[in-house]
Amino acid sequence: MQNSFLRYLITTLSFSLIVGLAAFLLVITVPTIIEIIPMIYFIIGYIFVLTVSFHYGLLRSMKGKPQEFVRYFMGATTFKLLIHLAVVVVYALLHREHALPFILSFFAVYILFMIYEVRFAMKLNKQ
Repeated sequence: MQNSFLRYLITTLSFSLIVGLAAFLLVITVPTIIEIIPMIYFIIGYIFVLTVSFHYGLLRSMKGKPQEFVRYFMGATTFKLLIHLAVVVVYALLHREHALPFILSFFAVYILFMIYEVRFAMKLNKQ
């Protein structure tokens, strides 16, 4: 498990850096885009930390019955979605002037990480 988690951590960190680099290149090529994605790097970091944390639990759930893996994955995905929703709502209420750009940026990064995580979990489930 330790080796799998370390490999996932390095892979996810690389993926996060690629997403961050893409955002940086977007800001350089279209300078006005910084108004649209003001907190993109914080969003990437936040989702990275949550994704890695929940993946650790996913690896631990694989030690038991196969049903534990599916139950943990579905529960963790739902819980993460609720946490993300709470963060988006709180930020939108506290910073109304930047709410729409934040929500759009958050949604874009969330979708990228969700696709990444589901693909990785499917590979784990096959093993």
